Amino acid sequence: MRKLCVINKRKHDLLVRLIHELMSNQVVIHGKYAGFHILLESTQGLTEKEMIERAKEYGVLVYPVSIFWHDVHCYSNNMVLLSFGYVSEKQLTKGIEQLSKAWNTI
Repeated sequence: MRKLCVINKRKHDLLVRLIHELMSNQVVIHGKYAGFHILLESTQGLTEKEMIERAKEYGVLVYPVSIFWHDVHCYSNNMVLLSFGYVSEKQLTKGIEQLSKAWNTI
């Protein structure tokens, strides 16, 4: 159990570091310490649907957040869920590099 905790902490820290290094002008991270996923909020004017579609074009799966929102009218429609529990460190690195390209609107 301890080994799994160490591995997941290392993956989490890698993910957060890569996002800060490669995407700090594209997204805001929410829920950094909330399990095996984080929320990414676009600062580039992309909608949830655009984020999902662009990520898919680059071979990365991200998930909608809107389906979990109790009051959809309060949802900003610019966030996605990114899971890292079943992803290797190598896949994380490649995925964030691809997301950076996919969501670059500048």
